Amino acid sequence: MKKDWFKIWFESDYYQQAYNHRDENDAKVLCELILNFVQLSKNAIILDAACGAGRHYINFAQKGFSVFGFDLSKNLLNVAKRNCELKNIQANFFCADIRKVFLKSKFDLITNLFT
Repeated sequence: MKKDWFKIWFESDYYQQAYNHRDENDAKVLCELILNFVQLSKNAIILDAACGAGRHYINFAQKGFSVFGFDLSKNLLNVAKRNCELKNIQANFFCADIRKVFLKSKFDLITNLFT
């Protein structure tokens, strides 16, 4: 197995097949569970680590939070940006490896869902 297998995995059709059962409703339910548990203020800032196509990012943003997201996959980030455009949501995404992220900003909640 290649050392950096994950760089290929997240760009592959296999990844899409493995996660195609996850939909917006699934993301909405999980985001609501998280928010009920952590009870953030309305001006909270959320980081969606390894955000993929942005399903959770979008749900948090629709609830009025400032959200930032990053992912290793440029293709998935492009999908996330398109999904945000379709819903008129500000897209604050950057490409990064979760193992090497150095954050200078502070966040009220950091999620890493389905990675």
